[in-house]
Amino acid sequence: MAISHVTNTDIHKILIENTHDVIWTMTLDSEITFVNNAIKLFGYSPDEYIGTYLYQHVSTENLKILMEILQRRISSPPSEQSELIETFLNHRDGHAVPVEIHAWINFDESGNPIQIQGLTRDLTEKTRVLNYIKESEEKYRILFENTPTGIFKTSSDGRPLIINPAMARMLGFESVQETLDNYHSLSADYYVKPELRIDFLKKLKKNGSVNSFEYEAYTADKKTIWLSMNAWISEHLPDGSFTIEGFCTDITQFRKSAKGLKLSLNRFKDMAEMLPVAICETDSEGFITFANSKAGELFGYDTESNLGRFTVWQLIAPEDLEKAVDGFNVVLKSGQNFVGSAEYIGIRSDGSRFPMILHSAPLYNDDNVVGLRSAITDISQQKTIEQNLRRIEWMISGKQEKSTDELPTRELFVFDDSMMSSPSKGILTEMVGVKAIESIAGEFNVLLGSCVSVYEKNGDRAFSNASSSWCHLLNRTSYKNCFAKNQILADGKMCLCMESEWLYANKLSIEQGIPMDIDCSGGIRIHSVPIHVDGEFAGSISFGYGDPPSDTETLKKLSITYGITPDILLDHAKSYGSRPPFIIEMAKRRLESAAKLIGTMAEAKLAEKRRLAAEEKLLQAQKLESIGRLAGGVSHDFNNMLNVILGNAELLYDSLPSDSPWREDAMEIIDAAKRSSELTRQLLAFARKQNITPKKLDLNDTISGTLKMLGRLVHETIELIWKPGKSLPPVLMDPSQMDQILANLVVNARDAISNSGSITIETSRGMLPENIVGDTSGVQRNIFASLKISDTGVGMDSEVIQNIFEPFFTTKDKGRGTGLGLATVYGIVRQNKGFIHVDSEPGKGTSFTIFFPGMDYEINESNENSFTGELPKGTEKILLVEDETALLKHTKRVLENQGYSVLFASTPGEAIEIANKNHMDLDMLLTDVILPDMSGKELYSILIEKKKNLRCLFISGYSGEIISVKGILEKDINFLQKPFTTKALLKKIRSIFDEK
Repeated sequence: MAISHVTNTDIHKILIENTHDVIWTMTLDSEITFVNNAIKLFGYSPDEYIGTYLYQHVSTENLKILMEILQRRISSPPSEQSELIETFLNHRDGHAVPVEIHAWINFDESGNPIQIQGLTRDLTEKTRVLNYIKESEEKYRILFENTPTGIFKTSSDGRPLIINPAMARMLGFESVQETLDNYHSLSADYYVKPELRIDFLKKLKKNGSVNSFEYEAYTADKKTIWLSMNAWISEHLPDGSFTIEGFCTDITQFRKSAKGLKLSLNRFKDMAEMLPVAICETDSEGFITFANSKAGELFGYDTESNLGRFTVWQLIAPEDLEKAVDGFNVVLKSGQNFVGSAEYIGIRSDGSRFPMILHSAPLYNDDNVVGLRSAITDISQQKTIEQNLRRIEWMISGKQEKSTDELPTRELFVFDDSMMSSPSKGILTEMVGVKAIESIAGEFNVLLGSCVSVYEKNGDRAFSNASSSWCHLLNRTSYKNCFAKNQILADGKMCLCMESEWLYANKLSIEQGIPMDIDCSGGIRIHSVPIHVDGEFAGSISFGYGDPPSDTETLKKLSITYGITPDILLDHAKSYGSRPPFIIEMAKRRLESAAKLIGTMAEAKLAEKRRLAAEEKLLQAQKLESIGRLAGGVSHDFNNMLNVILGNAELLYDSLPSDSPWREDAMEIIDAAKRSSELTRQLLAFARKQNITPKKLDLNDTISGTLKMLGRLVHETIELIWKPGKSLPPVLMDPSQMDQILANLVVNARDAISNSGSITIETSRGMLPENIVGDTSGVQRNIFASLKISDTGVGMDSEVIQNIFEPFFTTKDKGRGTGLGLATVYGIVRQNKGFIHVDSEPGKGTSFTIFFPGMDYEINESNENSFTGELPKGTEKILLVEDETALLKHTKRVLENQGYSVLFASTPGEAIEIANKNHMDLDMLLTDVILPDMSGKELYSILIEKKKNLRCLFISGYSGEIISVKGILEKDINFLQKPFTTKALLKKIRSIFDEK
C-alpha cells in the first residue's frame, strides 16, 4: 500500500516550515530533494541542503548502520510503520549533533519503492539531561556505598532479603551472605523480644511506615545490641504479603549514655539531699523548680507540697530584694556565676529572719540560660561567732595584725604576686569555674582570716588566697624550699608555702582519699579535704590555721631562714590573733561541705556535657541515614548503559578491517567501558565486600603502569618521583583497588603542596613494624610488600591525623573535597588485610605507608574477556526479555549475527504473549532479573511449566550475590553479570546449550 504524499496546501506549508523538527525527502540513492526551514538548526539553509547527499552529513561509522537500516526497509514489503533510528548528523561547523530519525519508504501503486521521507529531531538537550542524570547517579553512588548506616529489606513473614555490609558489621558478621544465612526467621533468630516484631508489624500496617522504633537484637556471637529503626512498606505482593525496607542505627552506646545520664541526675538529687546546705533551682521568672529537704528545713516549708509554689523573692527580706534581683539578672544575662556582694536577709514561713549567703550558677538548656541553681547558707552561727571573736580579740588585745605592704627584708628573692596564681587546666576549673570556686573557698577567709586554696588533681592551683598577715608574710619571703619535711620542688623553682599545701596536704588527701591535717613551716597547720567527682578524686580544698612560734630562739632561726629582720618577724608574730578551737572545728566541717558542693557542681556540669555529646552523636547518625537514602539503586541502570556501549564497540571493532584506522578508536571505547565497569564493581566491593576480583600483583609493575595516569593528576611544578624496591613479594588484590589507592593518595599529596615540591612513590620488602597501629592479632605472614607515598607539603598536626580516616572529614576548602578519599583508602587496605601508617608534622610534609601481606601460594587466573578467536554460533530459538530498549536492540543483533533465531519483549507480559503465540517453540529464555510487574525468575517459572526442557540464562546489572540474597535466584543458577562482553554472552549461551 502506497503512502500518499503530503498535499501542498497553505496550512501544511505553515506547519512544515514552522516546526522545530527537520522534515525531509530524498531519493533512493540518498540525494536530498526537500527539506524545511528547521535545517537551519544544523547551520544550513534549505537551498544549500537540497541537492546534497546523506553521506555528506553523517560520519562513516554511523552512515554504514543508517544505510543498512534503510536498505533493509526498502527491501521489505510495503509498510506504513516508520523506522526509528538514533544516530549523529554533522553540523555545518563540523561538530556531531545527536538526532532521532523517523523514516519511512514511499511506494508506488505496484509496490515499488520510489522515495524516502522522514523527520529528524535534535536530541542535544535530551542527551545533556541524560549525561547530567548519569553524573548525578555516580555522585550519589559513592555516598551510598560508603554510608555506615545499616540498610535492609525483609519480607513481612520475617525473612531477611537484603542488607548492606554496614548492617552486617553492625551485627558482628564479616559478610552479607554470612549474616543472611544466620537469620532464617527474624522473630526467632534476631529479636531478643519477638513480641516487639509483632508490635512493629501492627504499626507498619496501620501507618505504612514506622520511625525511631527501638529494639534489642542478637549479634553473631549471641550478644545483644540496641538498634533504632526507620522502616516502611516498599511493595505489596499479590498474595497479601509485602516487603519492608528501612535503616538501622546502633544506639547501644547512646542508651548506655542515657542510662548514665539518668544515674548522674539521680546522683545529683541524692547528693543534693545529703548536703548540709540548702540547694534550690529557679526558672527565669524566679519560681522555685527544685529544692532539697535542707531548703525546706531552712525556710520552714514542706518542699514537696509548699515550697514549689513560691518564688525565690518571697524568701528574701524586702530591703534586700532589689539587690537580689540585680544579681539574679546579671547571671541570666551574662551566664557567669554570681555571689551577692553582701549577705541577704532570709524570711522563714513563720516570719522570722536570718542572715544567709547565696552562691548561684546559671542553668542551661542548650546554650540558653533558663534559670539559676543556688546554694543557700545560713550564717547566723557564723555571724554570732564573728561577733564573739571580735569582742574577745578587742577585749584581750585591741591590736590589729600588721600589714606586709612595706615589709623590710634582706632576702635574695623579691616576691612576685603573680606566683600566687598559676594556670589551671583541670576538671574543677573547667566544670565549676574559677569564680564559683573563689566564692566557695573565700567563705573560709571570712571565717578564719587565714590561707585557703583549691587544687586540681594534676597539681594546678585553681584558687589560693592568704588573708592572714602571718601566712602572707611567709609566702612573700620564702625561697628555694618551704621547709615542710625539707622537700624541694622538682623543677628547682622557688617553693612558696602555698605550694607545700599541694605537695603534702592536698596531694596526700587525694592519694589517701580522706581529710589530712599536717604541719607546715612557721607555725602553720594545713587541713585538706579531697573533692569527689563521679566517684573519683578530682582535687582538694584546704585552709591553713595555727599559731606562729612564740619563743625568741625559734623566731631568730626563722628570721635567718626567711631573711627577715628579727624585730619585724617578732612584731608580726605578736600581732597574729590566735583562732579559737571551736572555730577551727567549724571550718573543718564547712570545708567538707564545700568539697561536696564543688564536686556536685562539677558532676552536674559533666552530666550536661555528656548529654549534649550524646544528642550530637544521634543527630550525626540521622544525617548519615539521610545520605544513604539519596544514593540507592542506580548500579543496575548504569551497568545497562555500559553494556550497550561495550557491546556496540565490540561489534564495531569486529566489523572493521584489520588495517582500519578506526579499530584503535573502537578499542579505546572498549577499554574505557571495561574500566568504568571495574570502577563500579570496585565501589560495590568496598562497601559490600563482594564481587571483587583479586589477582596476583607485582606492586612495581602495577605502579609503573599507572605512572602516566598519575602524572596527569599533578601540576607541572610538582615532581613525581618513582623508587621501585627490590625482591618484592607478590600481593593478592583487585587491580582497580590499587589504582584507587594511588589516585587518592597522590591527589591528597598534590593538594598539600601549595606551589612547587615533590611527591615520592616507593616500594620495599620487609617485616610489619611492631608499633603499627591496628589489630595485628591473627596475622600469619610476616613478610610484607610496602607502598610509601610522601610529599613535601604543609603537613598535619596530631589532632588532624587522628581524624583523617573518618568519613566526610576534610581540611580542604569548601568544594574541593568530599572527605571520602582517605576513608576509601583505609577501607580498601583493611579489606585486603593490610595496615596503613601516617607520619606527618606541620611544615614537614606527610607520608602514608601501606603494608600488604605477601603471597606464599599460587592462584589460577583466566582471561575470558579476550576478544581474539572465533565467536561461538548457534541455530536455536531464544526469547530475549529486557526492559532497556538500547540493550534489547544490541543483544538481539548480536545473537542474530551468530545464527540464533530471536524473539524479543520488553515486559514479562509481552514475553508470555509471544511464547504462547509461538506455541512455546523456544529453546532458551534470556531475561533480565529485575523487570516490570514480575521478576525474571517468576517469568521463567511460568514458561517452564509449559515447556519442561526450556533453558534459561539470567542477566542483571545488580551483583550475583545481591540477586541471591533478595531471594530471586538460587545458587548455581545460570547468571551473567552486566556489563558483559559479546564473547562472554555467546560463550555462556553455548555452554548452556552444550551441557548434558
